This record gives sequence, structure tokens and C-alpha cells, in this order.
Amino acid sequence: MLSEPLGNPLDSTQYTYMTFIFCLFAVFLFAVIILRPRTRNTSKRVTIVVLGDIGRSPRMQYHAQSLAKLGFQVDFIGYLDSMPLKDIVDCDRIELHDLYRLGIPDRTIFMPIKLTEIQNPPALPTLIAGYAASRLTNATFIIDWHNLAYSILRLKLPAFHPFVIASTYYERILGRLCDISFCVTHKMNNFLRQEFGITSPIYTLHDRPASQFSPLSVEQKLIYRKLFKETQNVEPGTRILISSTSYTPDEDFSILLDALKIYDLNPGCPKVLVLITGKGPLKEYYRNLVSKIPWRKVQIEMPWLESEDYPRVLACCDLAVCLHTSSSGLDLPMKILDFFGSGIPGSIDSSIDELIKDGVNGRIFSDAKELAALELMSDDCKLVQMREDVISGEKKSWDKAWTDIAQPIFE
Repeated sequence: MLSEPLGNPLDSTQYTYMTFIFCLFAVFLFAVIILRPRTRNTSKRVTIVVLGDIGRSPRMQYHAQSLAKLGFQVDFIGYLDSMPLKDIVDCDRIELHDLYRLGIPDRTIFMPIKLTEIQNPPALPTLIAGYAASRLTNATFIIDWHNLAYSILRLKLPAFHPFVIASTYYERILGRLCDISFCVTHKMNNFLRQEFGITSPIYTLHDRPASQFSPLSVEQKLIYRKLFKETQNVEPGTRILISSTSYTPDEDFSILLDALKIYDLNPGCPKVLVLITGKGPLKEYYRNLVSKIPWRKVQIEMPWLESEDYPRVLACCDLAVCLHTSSSGLDLPMKILDFFGSGIPGSIDSSIDELIKDGVNGRIFSDAKELAALELMSDDCKLVQMREDVISGEKKSWDKAWTDIAQPIFE
């Protein structure tokens, strides 16, 4: 990362010269990567790279925790915009590297490393950088597929735009070069094999709730609600609905707003307190929009919760809504697992039914009208039954899933 301004723009001669030097370096690096012999690596050090906020990357934090428990020394590289989990910060085996201050992590790239694990997306430049670093250090190159980067780019550009086409081939080629892949759904696993032509091992590692997400009894909920300013003055009989969002185009917040407008006009429905947590580029836009609506039985709060507070507030709620829609149609948001871990029925806009069973542990909706009509909003018996189904459902934690699927790979 540059610590000083560049000054005057480069003239054409300087630009041509620097382009030539860069091309020579790229050819040299490619030759080193291709010709370097692969030898057995016995290091107990791993590198995890997130080109984003580590504190808002729970899955990669769970990977880091699991690897540390297995005895690895973890270099965790990313941005520290928000506080990571306390267990991450306090762990002696996990060292956090802030990209704002780091620049190029020379020590991490050139020292012996057992494996490099890259979160995708974003794909550029992390995939090529991770591949290069892995080959230079004889490390295993792992991609953890959360979604497809080119599908996100396609939200803003036409499908046949040169950038989208280039991004698709780039992601496909680097995917084929990785040694191991993890992905979040079986549907994505099949896509990577059939459409990307990846022949190296691919393991479906469904997101699971972390240990800090656990259900509360009715009595415990009432006690915990007194601890947070957003919930301490809730009237008896009021529903508490929570939705966590990053206020980005792939989470259509307007669906929830439109559903609440419909709900607000229904005289037979109880009052509802809606907690919309998170931060992002469209937050102020929606805050202004919410403030202009004359609500009658709906109250909306938009707090930012730290990593340690979010599980506690979530467990205090009655139900939750996930607004995430997949750009690729292949991924599921991790937040739905947080709902289940807290014993909270969830509603999601998704066509993937690998984790959520419609009518059993949650509901699937496609528009505001369907969301507003969900019996969860007004049917006490249905809400209680679905909560019991969530709590009595599959208890497999992230630790258990990681131990069963991922641990044998690293031993």
C-alpha cells in the first residue's frame, strides 16, 4: 500500500517503461511459479486472506479458529474496520494483519507456509496473488467459494460486457489451478465441477452457527431484552423481528419495507419492533426513507451491533428475515444459520432448500406480499411450533462439521 501520494501523472514514456518492467516481472514470476519444484511442506503455518473486513467475515474467522485449534499458526490478512470475534483477537495462534497498514506482507509470502486459503469473492487480485504465493512457498492453494465474483459484476454490467467475460475466464482458470476447494452448497459444488471444469477435490462445507449462537428460554429473553436500549422498553405482546443487512444491491431492503407497510395496515396484527442491523453504502438512504413513513404499529431501529453483541440481541428476538438474494443462485447467506443457532425461525428470499425447510424451520418468500402474509407475523401457535422445530432440528455445529469434513485434509 502506498504511504505517499504519487505526485504528477506519468507521461507516456514513463508509462511505457513501467509497463515493460511490469511485464518482465510478470513473466519472471510466472516462470518461477511454473518451474519451481513442488516438495513436501511440513510447516505448521497457514495464511488466510480476506480482501474485506475481517470482522464481517464470520466464515473465515471460523476457519481461522478451527485451524488454530488444530495446532496451526494462522496469519489472518484483511481489513480491520470492525472488531473480529474476541476469541480471534485473544488467540495466541492467530496473528491479524491489517491491509491498511501492511502493504505487501513479505514475511507471510516468502516463509514456509503449509497452505494459503483465499475467500472468493472478491477474486481480483486475491486469487492470482494467492496462487503465486502458494507456488513460491510450496503451499497448498485453497479457495473457499462463497459465491461467484463474475456474477456480482454482472449485477452492474451486461452479461456480455468484456469485463464480465474476462472475469468469468479469470475465475474459471484460477479455480482449475487450486489444489482444494470448499464451497457453501451442493449446488455450487456441482456448478464448479460441471461449468468451471474443476477436477481437484471440492468439499461442500455448509455454514453452521458458531458456538456463540444459542437459544434462550422465554424467561431468559425477557431478562436479556432489558440489557439493550433497542429492546428494553418493548411493550408486552410486541413482536421483535430482526434483519441483518449490508445495505448493498444484492439485499433488497425495499421488500421488507413494502411488507411492513402492508402489515402496518392489517388491524388484526400485533405491534412489531424491527431491528435492522448492519452498515453499508445505502444505510442513510434507507434511514431517511423509513423516517418519512407514518407507521402505526411498526417501529424500526437501525443499530450497528458489534460481533459480541449481535448473538445476544438475535437470541432476544421472535423471528428473523434474511434479505440476501444470491447473484449466482448458488449460495446461501450465513446469517440464516445464525438464526437457527439462536432458535429463531427465519424467512429468506431463496430457491435453495438445502438448509431451510419451508414451513418447518422457516419460510421462503419471493416478494413483499408473501412476506407480509407469513403466519409467523401474527400466529402465536405457529411461531411457537416453528421455534420448537428449529431448536430440535439438526444440532451439527461448525466445529463438528469442520472436524468431519475439513480436518482430515489438514492433518
